[in-house]
Amino acid sequence: MEDTTAQCVIDGGELGIQRLARTTVHVQCVPKNQMFSALSVFELENQNGSVGDFQQDQNDARISHLRGAIEQFNEQSTDLERLRNEHAAHDLLEEEIEARGGTVTDDGRISGPKEVTDEFIDHEEAKEILEKDLPSKSELKDQKKRIEESLSEELEQVALTENQRDKLDVGVETGLLGTLTEKSAFSLLKSISPIFGKGGQLTWNVVKENWGKIDGDIVERAIKLREELLDEVVKDWTPESNEDPTGARPN
Repeated sequence: MEDTTAQCVIDGGELGIQRLARTTVHVQCVPKNQMFSALSVFELENQNGSVGDFQQDQNDARISHLRGAIEQFNEQSTDLERLRNEHAAHDLLEEEIEARGGTVTDDGRISGPKEVTDEFIDHEEAKEILEKDLPSKSELKDQKKRIEESLSEELEQVALTENQRDKLDVGVETGLLGTLTEKSAFSLLKSISPIFGKGGQLTWNVVKENWGKIDGDIVERAIKLREELLDEVVKDWTPESNEDPTGARPN
């Protein structure tokens, strides 16, 4: 083989890398609606040893990058949802005040009949909401667009092999997902929903005991396990305990 390659160079022939430089290569990236399934495929390949060491290293890099992108997307989406909820609360308060003959000034103060101002002047939560400098609805819409574009850009950096693309197309995760170890499944679930990262030992027990008993794709399984987890934490939680029913520790 070495002699053939050397002769190829001497004769002016092209090496594979030279031919590749002129070839249009279709790089397949992770679609947004399949990012959790893609994580499943990468985890399964590495766990089952169905690919070589180089591919496993590539999968580790894919997993790390994809989890980071999902975590960032979840954090940004949570912040956006909080702002949207605050905006909705602000609008409802303003409508209620105006319906009673009052108005809300640009700086969040309430003016109008005394009975209206007296009712709200000591309402600290209402005052806090009205005084907040919130982005406009169009700004929130633009922010949502930027968050989604940022996620798409991150996903474009995670290339799939032809075999991985085929696995996503045929839904291999529904057939083989149950073969994931509980540890791998637990790690994957934490990428999908923050609740799986809060419950400590209780969450781990729920995943370990139920992973082999449920079916569906990774998102469907996450929904079922979330219901199981909430059922478990509610059993032992009482309002007097001052503990988060999800198992999260207070700051």
